[in-house]
Formats: sequence, C-alpha cells, structure tokens
Amino acid sequence: MQAPVSVIIPCYCCTKTIGRAVQSVFQQSLPPVEVILVNDASPDDTLEELFALQKQYGKDFIKVVNLTQNRGPGESRNQGRAIASQPYIAFLDADDGWHPDKLKIQYSWMEAHPDVSLSGHLIVVTKPESVPPYDSIPNSVQSHFVSRNELLISCKVLTSSWLFKASDVQNYTEITRHSEDYLLILKTLFNDRKIVFLDAPLAYFFKPEFAKEGMSGDLWAMEKAQLKAYQIIWRSRYISTLELYFYWVWSMIKYFRRVVIFWLRTSTLIH
Repeated sequence: MQAPVSVIIPCYCCTKTIGRAVQSVFQQSLPPVEVILVNDASPDDTLEELFALQKQYGKDFIKVVNLTQNRGPGESRNQGRAIASQPYIAFLDADDGWHPDKLKIQYSWMEAHPDVSLSGHLIVVTKPESVPPYDSIPNSVQSHFVSRNELLISCKVLTSSWLFKASDVQNYTEITRHSEDYLLILKTLFNDRKIVFLDAPLAYFFKPEFAKEGMSGDLWAMEKAQLKAYQIIWRSRYISTLELYFYWVWSMIKYFRRVVIFWLRTSTLIH
C-alpha cells in the first residue's frame, strides 16, 4: 500500500546528504507513490548522484528534473509540482530526513480531516553525524489549528514537515530567498484554507539551529526577507497598516535576540 503523495526535494550541491533524505522516504511504513528530485543547476556532481539514486530505487519511484539555470528552492518546488501525479504533496529538504512513520501518521490524519488543506509538525534539530532515535509515536497525536495571529507572530515555517492537498495550495508566486515559504503559507491561510500543526516529531533537521559559518550575514538577510514579507501581504491588503508596523517591530525584537544568542554561542566556541 502507498500513500497518494508526491514528495518533492530541491537539490543543490547536496551529494553528501541527498542519499540520507531519499532513504528516509523509501523506508516509510506507508511509502509515497513517487519522489521528485529537482537539481537546481548544481555545479558539482549532484545530478549524477540523483541519477544513481534513481537507478538504485527505480524510475517509477524516483523522478529527476534538471534545471539548467539556478532558480532557488521555491521555483525548484514549482517545477517538481509540474510533473507531480498525486493529489497530496510533501516537501523535504535535501539535508533533512523523516521519521519512518511520518507519512502514515500525517496522511491518515489528513484523510480523517478532509477540511484541512495543509498540515505541519515538529522537527527535531540534531547534529549532522547523529543517528535519530526514531522513537515510537502515539497513534493519536495532539493537534491545533494555526491561527492568523499565531502565524504572523511566530513566523515558523518548517517546510520539511508540510503535507498538503495539491488542489488547495498554489505554487510559489513570490520567489524571494528566505521568505518565499512563509509567504506561501500565509497566502494559503489568508485564502481561507485550514492549516493544522501536529504535536509530533516526525522529521529531523541535521544541522545546528545557529550554524557558525556565515550565519551572522544570513541572520540579517533572513530578517530583511521577513520584513519584506510583511510588506507584501500588507500591499495585498491581508493586514492593516497598524498591523504592519506592529509585526515589523516584533520581528526586529526577535532578530536582535537571535543576534545576541549567535554572539554568545560564538564567544563560547572561541573561549
């Protein structure tokens, strides 16, 4: 038995991690129908690695899309959706992985709640070299509907946790690095689609929450993208001018907190 799910994985210079990601999908207790690997014009041997995985797992299970120009993860996912054959779509990043029961639990939950368009769940942050414990997950997991204010304030976008109905969620239309995922889920909610968060750790993020190399610059780039995202949804009249200023201030407060945490962790490593 398979879940009617197309899994889309954007791939860019990921030869060291893509095998682990694909294996975590292949080993699902309820596997998907297909996995679509989109090579985003990687300058290294990523494309060759994708074809090797296709040979290993079979062409019926692994589909490979090769982009000749680098377009970023959002457009890579759009290209993957263009050939997806299933009514449900799941995203996975090439350096992340899934719990073996992720699709069984999440797909079963979605089928039992047909009014929900998109669901997400907890992600465990772990070191790249570690092996996840794959703890058993209760058959009945806690869940809550994601509200407008919660999404605007928390800004948590765990893309590798998403499972959604292809008919209910549009493609990426705002291709902006660092904020395109957030804009997509905001527009989904503002278009009267229901989003639910499952309180179950069904995926793994194999890197520190604050990586040292280049992170200070990335923090500011992500913050600028966040501020721009609020401006875009304000222009679309999803939020008022007063709300725009409130969320800008709130976002900057969180940004300075991240900078302080990054500085403290870096200082600890140096000393």
